[in-house]
Amino acid sequence: MRSLFYILFVVGLFTASDGIADERHDHHHHGDASLDQLELNEGEKWAGDEHLRRGMQGIREAFVAIHDRVRDGEADSDDYKRLADAIDEQVQYMFANCHLDPEPDAQLHVILANLMQAADTLRGEENRYPGVHRVHQSLDAYGDTFEHKDWTPVGHH
Repeated sequence: MRSLFYILFVVGLFTASDGIADERHDHHHHGDASLDQLELNEGEKWAGDEHLRRGMQGIREAFVAIHDRVRDGEADSDDYKRLADAIDEQVQYMFANCHLDPEPDAQLHVILANLMQAADTLRGEENRYPGVHRVHQSLDAYGDTFEHKDWTPVGHH
């Protein structure tokens, strides 16, 4: 189920129209989903909804839970899998429940695509650090792009 969801999402990333979002409010973003593509709302952070804040807070909490273990070189496969599972769960929650206008929705989907890619890396057998780094970058990008009362950046690892 997760694989089908991911495939459909990625296909959507590369087939979305040239506009920010179409009238159907599909969950897609044009391009390669680089965090460098994120834009503010005329210099201001985008407003989100409670579902967005809840989902991103859940990912942040899962990341913080293993942050020190990763930094100290003590994280194991189970730690990385728990973080990947938390990302998947919260991303699916946000897709099902967030109702944003097309412009902030397009920005959110860049962040979510990066988080989904990070989750795949975290499940790998090789070096998982790039996945951890991508989660960290995505959380920072979210805090820089969306209003979220009391959001604080995660410490550097």
